[in-house]
Amino acid sequence: MKRTNKRIIWLTVAIAAMMLLFSVSVFAISKGDIDTDKTVTPADARFALRIAVGLPKGTSTDGKNTPIEFTEVEKDIADMDGDFEITPADARVILRIAVGLETPTPYYEYRLLNPPTCLDQGMNLRTNTEAPFDTYYQYLPALGHDFSELKYVTKAATCYAPGFGTYKCVRCTLTEDKEVIVPHEWSEATCISPKRCLNAGCTAVDGSPLGHTTRLGYCSRCGQYQEVLYDYYNKGIRTPLNDAVKAMQDAKTKMTLIHSDDITNKTVTLDNVIPFYKTAYNYYYAAYKACDGYPEFKELEKQIYGICQELLKIVYSGKTTAENYNNQFYNWLEITNDVIGSRNVELKKITDTFKSPTENGGSGSAVG
Repeated sequence: MKRTNKRIIWLTVAIAAMMLLFSVSVFAISKGDIDTDKTVTPADARFALRIAVGLPKGTSTDGKNTPIEFTEVEKDIADMDGDFEITPADARVILRIAVGLETPTPYYEYRLLNPPTCLDQGMNLRTNTEAPFDTYYQYLPALGHDFSELKYVTKAATCYAPGFGTYKCVRCTLTEDKEVIVPHEWSEATCISPKRCLNAGCTAVDGSPLGHTTRLGYCSRCGQYQEVLYDYYNKGIRTPLNDAVKAMQDAKTKMTLIHSDDITNKTVTLDNVIPFYKTAYNYYYAAYKACDGYPEFKELEKQIYGICQELLKIVYSGKTTAENYNNQFYNWLEITNDVIGSRNVELKKITDTFKSPTENGGSGSAVG
């Protein structure tokens, strides 16, 4: 009877031991394999160097950029020389293993004997798989409470005043009363509205409206037709440009007639055509000044400036004489044809982008 009882006792102890053995978490990691991906790489060496200089493993991705610290197991894996201190020398050893200059060290087996809790530390048992007597207990720090689960609200919060709520620890049953903060939730600003808080009952605004893009015609941001800006362009820029083209054409007609009548004796000068060019210049210059301060008119402003400089060559060319008559005439004609032809064509390419909804194909004039 006694022998039977002893057998039952030993059998019970054996079963309990087996249950304890299988109840603990067991994992094996190679020395130096800090990221536990089953191989030692230069990334592990970088991790070891971060540990050596006191940098965290990384930061959280929840928008708060909370530092993620290395665990005690990760630090243990990085301790290549077993001096319980991680230094750049350990990182160099890991790097040599990664590039094949050094033989990997044996695997270490970790058994989680007691998992850490919010208040109590846990414990690992580390064993060298090639030297079973090379073992030691590794204490794992307590996790601390994490009161991030809102159980219920006792006082509702607004954007202007905090409320109160009961928060539960995500790992245990402990609760804690804390302030409930409701930050502003901003809408995107628009052309006519600043950022506004979307939370119910909140009237907060932030910043100023973006304003319509200064592209005349339609706003490139909201698509709304900008009649006021277009009217400014139409009166301040396009009208004087069209008047300038007409004055240039009148100047060419007058100059050609004079040259035809005076082709033989050259007694009549071209000087009485200059007022036509002055008029054209004044129109172009008015349009040039109207472009100032509007970013979308920078290229148009540059093109008109070039035309004004060409016309000044005629306006300040000096008195026409019999000796310089032909040179004067052909120089002016070349400038005139260039302005009426290619230069105004370039202007039209730019001004065609500024149209009202009713101008589907443009006005058909040289510049708009």
